[in-house]
Amino acid sequence: MSRLRRCNSMISVPVLAPLNTVFGLVTLLYLGIVMRLRRGLFALGGPGAPRHFTYSVVIAARNEEETIGTCLESVLRQSIGVAQYEVIVVDDRSTDRTAELI
Repeated sequence: MSRLRRCNSMISVPVLAPLNTVFGLVTLLYLGIVMRLRRGLFALGGPGAPRHFTYSVVIAARNEEETIGTCLESVLRQSIGVAQYEVIVVDDRSTDRTAELI
């Protein structure tokens, strides 16, 4: 008759204590991150909330004498106030009158 050895598959309590501490710290860290993200989302406000951002519109132009005027007029007709954005036109060594028209 063979003897069967019985294995106890339970983990001892001293091994579980550090794991519980680690899981607890990770959970607290996760909750802290979630709360910080929620605070940032609420600070953005709803869809109708006023925005106080400023924008930069960069237009790269090279030999755009025929179209640069229409492009600039279109940018200046935006629905946001002129104080909320700036227009930067970069002339890339144009050989026509692009720089003069700006």
